This record gives sequence, C-alpha cells and structure tokens, in this order.
Amino acid sequence: MLRVVLSVIVVLSCIAVSFHAKPASADDWPQFLGPNRDAKAASSATITPWSKGGPKVLWTADTGPGFGGASIVDGKVFILDRVSDEGDVLRVFDLRSGNELWKYAYDAEGTARFHGSRSTPTIDGDMIFTVGMKGNVHCISRKTRKAVWKKNLSTDWKAGDLKWDYAQSPLVFKDKVILTPTSGETPVLVALNKATGDVVWSAEKPNLSDKYNADYYASPNLRTVCGVTGVMQITNNEVTFVNPENGRTIWKYTGYDIKFAIPSPTVLPATDGGNSNMIFITGGYDDGSVMIKVVKDFSGYKIEELWRPNTKGIPDGCQVHPAIYHDGYLYANINENSKFSRRNRERGGLACLDPKTGKILWRTGGDPFFSRGSVILVGKHLVIQEGEEGTIHLIDPNPKAYKELARAKVLQANGGKAWAPLAFADGVLICRDQNQMKAVQLGKQLSAK
Repeated sequence: MLRVVLSVIVVLSCIAVSFHAKPASADDWPQFLGPNRDAKAASSATITPWSKGGPKVLWTADTGPGFGGASIVDGKVFILDRVSDEGDVLRVFDLRSGNELWKYAYDAEGTARFHGSRSTPTIDGDMIFTVGMKGNVHCISRKTRKAVWKKNLSTDWKAGDLKWDYAQSPLVFKDKVILTPTSGETPVLVALNKATGDVVWSAEKPNLSDKYNADYYASPNLRTVCGVTGVMQITNNEVTFVNPENGRTIWKYTGYDIKFAIPSPTVLPATDGGNSNMIFITGGYDDGSVMIKVVKDFSGYKIEELWRPNTKGIPDGCQVHPAIYHDGYLYANINENSKFSRRNRERGGLACLDPKTGKILWRTGGDPFFSRGSVILVGKHLVIQEGEEGTIHLIDPNPKAYKELARAKVLQANGGKAWAPLAFADGVLICRDQNQMKAVQLGKQLSAK
C-alpha cells in the first residue's frame, strides 16, 4: 500500500501562509494541450533560438514512469505522477526553482501496459481535477491541499475493455467538469458538478461496429463549429459534438474508424460567414486521417468528406498528438505504426499539408523522424520533442520547406518513450521522459511570480 499522510505538506519559507485562488492568466498553460486545448501557447509567448550550447535547463525533477503532461498556473507546475504499482500522486513544483511545494497522493493499485501516468491535471481557480490510470477522478483544493470529492470511472460507470487503462484529461466548462467513461455501454461523455462531483448530464452511448470495439483514449475538447460551441469527442467509430449545457448531440460524423482513438480532431477557422468549418481527424494504427467539412444551414448540419492523405498507398496519420493549424497550413507528426520500420520511415516524420487538397507539401521522413513526440506552437515557432532520442527541435513553420532553427539534447529518453505532451508558460518549456521532468528556458519571462 502507498503510505502517505495527506496533511503533510512541504512548504518553503518563501511561500506565504495565505492562498488566493484566481483564474489562470492568458499566459498560463492550465490544462492538457494549453489554454485552448489546441497545442498552442498564449499569443504573447515567444521563443528565442538558442546557441549551439543549447537552451538553459532550469531544473530537473525525478519522476515515475509515464506519459502524463504538466500544467502551469500562477508560477507553479502540476503533474500527476505514478508511484510504482501502488498509487498516483499529484505533485506541485515551483516553476523557477523546481522545488517541490506540496503533493497529494492516494492508493490506486494495479499495473498496465506502458505503465505509468498518462493524463494532465486541469487547473480551474482553487480546484485541480485529475484522472488517474485506474480511473480515479479527484477534485483537489489548492488551498487545503485535500480532496473535495472523488469518483472512479471504472466503478461509477461500467469499465470498458481498455488496453492501456484510462488516459484522458478532464475538461472544465463553466460549473461542470466533463469526462468520458470510455465504454461501449456507457455515455460518450458525462458532466459532473465541479463543486460536488454529482452527475449533471450524460450524453448518448457511442456507436459500435463490427470493425472496432469501444477502446479509446481521447480527451474531450471544447470547440466552436458553425458558430455553435460544443464538446467534441472522438471514439473508435465516430466524432460526436454535444451541447455542453445538457449533453444532447448536436451532430455526429460516422465516416471514420480508428482502432484506438487518441488525438483530438483539429478544427480549422470558420468560413462562409461562420456557417462552415473544416475538421481534420487523425489517428495511428494505419487507419490514417480524413478532412471533413461541416456546414450549417436552415435544414441543419451537413457533413462532407473532402480528402484522405496517404503515401504510396499507406495512410498518413498522427498516432498520439494532434495536428496543428497555423497560417493556412496543417503541421502533423506522421507516425503510423507501419512507418516505424526502417524502410518506411521516409514516409513519416513531421509533414506540412495543404488543408484544401490534402497534398503533403513536405515531410522530414526519417531525418528527423520524431517518433511519437509532442508538437506545440509557441508564437511563430513549432517546438517538437523527438520521441525516441529526447531532443528538442525549434522549427520555423513554412509551407515551402522544413526549416529547423535549432535542436538540443535535453532528455535522456531511456527506453525511447519521450511521448508526453509538452507545456509552455512564462518562457519555460516543461518536458519529460520515463525518468525525469525538466524545465527549459526558451523565452523571455513575462511575469515576476
């Protein structure tokens, strides 16, 4: 059993006794994939290319194994770590010094394939929401550093046949926290009262097919499509868009099947006076990608498939991290399972796609391949963590050619699994592998927190 005393708190002498919760600022990274869950840092964020000596590493913290990313709010770094086979622990660090300020741990025994943490905490004012590998859902107070309420996705709803256990990050919308039970016999999405944990609404069940069962790992996202704000979730056989107030389905797309859904769809800017959006849906496992167009008119919603990318008959898709839309083009880390063989790596790597036609304008292939590493956009630069070697790459996103500005060996990447999502705030990049988390100074400090 994991033996922890939840009331034991490590407090630095420089930390004030009082706590004042406040909403995350525009420069923070308060949840999975950043402020808007689109893998983009705040618009004010910038990066300065580093010298040959590499960027400055501010600090290093030892971690358990895993793939869970960090959130950054109010000068603090939040991660959900995993302690052996015993339990989970929320750990809070000072962004500048790396000192561990406090932790909250709980028992959650068990193992899993690709063992370790696999979700990012969501910070909302005083509240921290987490989902553990075994389905444990916690709302933790930043002020008291204790649990406000608890749920479990595997017991409060019927557990699905999950190959890699639970790997989702909670979404907050107004007074609700939204989760996905990930079973074919449970709702696609559920909303809980974020203050009490009580169920507010349940969406309809996912569609099942003979091809794939309900075994998905995507996190719900809040998106605006055709001028309507909804929660988007991808499962094995459909993309569902629901009303965040009541959970009712607004529309769904059933033309794409994926063995294991992980990346969230990328919604492109609206056109036709706001009545039309293109949406790029992608995944790994050689199920490829598809671009669809959603149009709203007086009769309702119409969905049209536009194109599916492939190279020499092999589908192109992003297995773990979503594609990023920037200045009229899509940038995607193509890493279908078939492309990991040495002879197929030239068909993978970072790629630039024309969203209108699906034409791949360039790709890095096997040099660099990038594996299942994370890609984020900071200002006018792409930052990519190479998933096997642990190098960090700074890229000028240009549709004409791949333009790498700098690279540096930052992580050890032992075992070749540096796949966790990156986080960036206040000039600092947070990255991790299976053993360590590092804070790297990549930009100018914007605050004096």
